[in-house]
Amino acid sequence: MSLLALSDIHVFYGADEVLRGVTFSVEKKERIGLIGRNGAGKTTLLRVVTGEIEPDLGERHVMRFVKLGYIAQNRTIDENLTVWQVAKSAFEHLDALAAKIENLEQQIAELGETVDSKTLEDYDQARHSFTLQNGYQADTDIRRILIGLQFRPDQFEQPAKSLSGGQRTRLYLARLLLLQPDLLILDEPTNYLDMATTAWLETYLTGFQGALLVVSHDRYFLDAVTETTMELEDGKALRFPGSYSTYITLREELNRQQEEAYIRQQEEIVKLEDFIARNLVRASTTKRAQSRRKVLEKMERVQAPKDELRSVLTFDFTIQPGKEVLTGKNFAITVANRSLFTPIDFKIYRGEHIALIGDNGVGKTTWLKAILGQVNYEGTLECTTNVQFGYFAQENPTPDPSLTVLEALWSRYPDRSETDIRTRLGHVLFTGEEVYRHVGSLSGGERSRLTLALLSMAKANVLLLDEPTNHLDLTTKEILENALVDFEGTILFVSHDRYFINRIATSVWELTPGGLCTYEGNYDDYVQAQKTETKDNKAALDADPSSKTQNEASRQLRKQQKTLQKQRKDRFLAIENEINDYEAKKMEIETLLNDPSTYDDPKQAHALSDQLAVLEEKLLALYDHWSILANQIEEDALST
Repeated sequence: MSLLALSDIHVFYGADEVLRGVTFSVEKKERIGLIGRNGAGKTTLLRVVTGEIEPDLGERHVMRFVKLGYIAQNRTIDENLTVWQVAKSAFEHLDALAAKIENLEQQIAELGETVDSKTLEDYDQARHSFTLQNGYQADTDIRRILIGLQFRPDQFEQPAKSLSGGQRTRLYLARLLLLQPDLLILDEPTNYLDMATTAWLETYLTGFQGALLVVSHDRYFLDAVTETTMELEDGKALRFPGSYSTYITLREELNRQQEEAYIRQQEEIVKLEDFIARNLVRASTTKRAQSRRKVLEKMERVQAPKDELRSVLTFDFTIQPGKEVLTGKNFAITVANRSLFTPIDFKIYRGEHIALIGDNGVGKTTWLKAILGQVNYEGTLECTTNVQFGYFAQENPTPDPSLTVLEALWSRYPDRSETDIRTRLGHVLFTGEEVYRHVGSLSGGERSRLTLALLSMAKANVLLLDEPTNHLDLTTKEILENALVDFEGTILFVSHDRYFINRIATSVWELTPGGLCTYEGNYDDYVQAQKTETKDNKAALDADPSSKTQNEASRQLRKQQKTLQKQRKDRFLAIENEINDYEAKKMEIETLLNDPSTYDDPKQAHALSDQLAVLEEKLLALYDHWSILANQIEEDALST
């Protein structure tokens, strides 16, 4: 039996039918990626799945005792709680069981040798159930997941209400993961995560034992964590085996087959209509014509495929710049008396497509603004001749909201014909009556599409793009990528979208406070280069016969590194065991301190309180050490 099943689901918003007979099920351990255009009804479908709204028609069935987990569950959390307390609340269902264990322990202590077998049996069963539900592992799991989602140990006691919106969303996600639901439902989980945290979440979900239903515009993430793709289009759901990349291949084949079937049917319709027109008025052939007309009336029409990816968005330019497009020497940026990164030298050559990556706040956006002269910088920036920049900002200035989409583009390029303007808008999926919508009514994604249309007409030969895919749905991302892949000019772009980087980048530049590291190729090449850097260095040394001394030193260094890495792993496991032991001792002391009879002996009570304070101090130090080792082990894995 399925964990969850929806049958012929219909949902109306006023006169608009958002879902039109959606039917699908989720099986145990199944991993489904739900995709579709913005406004296709994905969030509405998730609300039906979670039971947040009732469908107007259709049925929803959830297997008995199945636990669904989704972020909306966490919105009612008391935000006066600390970060740790919010995460810990995922285990509140064990509070009664923990109290039962504590009560039984008190009974056993009071009865001593006279305790009956039933009490001991109840105690064993309660402890066994607590163990099965990870009760004793709870604190370790909480710490591991909070650290994985970029909460430092010194933030654990911070009130949740003091967190930023992004941090709060990550905290809700941490609690959701700790709940360990049978069906985990995620709606754009990577929106507030950086690359490292997203990679951590992918690894975590790979080991997750429940079923997964996820809505995401992060195609790299979908490829990593899903095995089935469900497309929502025109209010209906269509299931494809495989992750997103497999879906793209299957979807293209389905569109091809549909187009062939559509063409064949249209040819058949023309023949039938021609036969009917020629023979209906002739007495000898009227019956045959009427018969053909009935065939035509009963024919189930094949819909023309909506192959929006055939959009021919282009970024054309007429003037070619010089070879060395941009040169930076001793280039640095200071904000509020703080240097964002150490001075760097770089050259950008004509035709390069460079992805600029790095931690938030390191200065990527500021670098783009410095190139445009919008912020001050140290050092020099020199452009070659004939450079014409086109800039896509994270927050682009919105045209006059009272203008229509058509007017917004036409007012910027009044010398162009209406046909040309409409064609450009069609390239970013503004078609028909949509061009008469007012700019003020557009969503974030639609405004980004309008900005892309404006940029496509700018004749820029150097594109500076700052998170261009942030508000775009999957279809528009593919359209943009197809245009940029064919763009013969130069691109310097900032993006967290690894799939986008893979398709567009010819090199990846990683900016850190310590400077700039450059890597040839796309994102996958960058990851592989980090993993194989040590091996490449070894090969280079071994290839030089005059470097025996260096080779020996290198071998000794690698040997020392492997020894150190093993020591770290061993110490990591040892610390985990120490933590578990200390947590058990801590629980024992807390049980004693919760027993009123303990205070009959004030000296003993005071000694236990001192022991508890010492244990808590040791645990805090162990957890800090555990966190440091966990990060070092992760870095070791990347470098080997």
